[in-house]
Amino acid sequence: MKNTYLSITSSKEENLTELLQKNLPDMEIELAQDSFIIFKTSLEPKIFTKIEPPIKIFFLIKKFDNLEGNYFKPMFQWAGRHSLEQISDINKYFGFKSFRIVLKDKKKTLSGHRRAIKALENKISKETNLAVNRVNPDTEIWIVHTSQGYGFIIFKITK
Repeated sequence: MKNTYLSITSSKEENLTELLQKNLPDMEIELAQDSFIIFKTSLEPKIFTKIEPPIKIFFLIKKFDNLEGNYFKPMFQWAGRHSLEQISDINKYFGFKSFRIVLKDKKKTLSGHRRAIKALENKISKETNLAVNRVNPDTEIWIVHTSQGYGFIIFKITK
């Protein structure tokens, strides 16, 4: 079975697609934009820690299309209604003990939505046995809105 991942590109990683294809022979690209790539692979997630140079890889929990207006609301609502236990399935390869939630809007980190974030932190912590650590976590769960109108709930698996 293939898992779906997202990698965020930066100007330093111009050949990210080539780098991923070289390291992941069974990779299938689902969506490539100028700021991110969504892809599938059946390889164990630990493979991402061996890619040189290191790149940011996230496990894709949920993708939203055509988000407009109050775009974080549907993402928080979805996360509140659905199990996020697939985080535990991926984390067994990494052994993270703590996490924090990060809100991103068009590449900017946001503050706010405190009640929704606290509720989601509690839910994720109960489902995954990960502790909330807002200062120095082992990993992060990002809730992202892009300039292309996509939304993602993603679990960071590499630095």
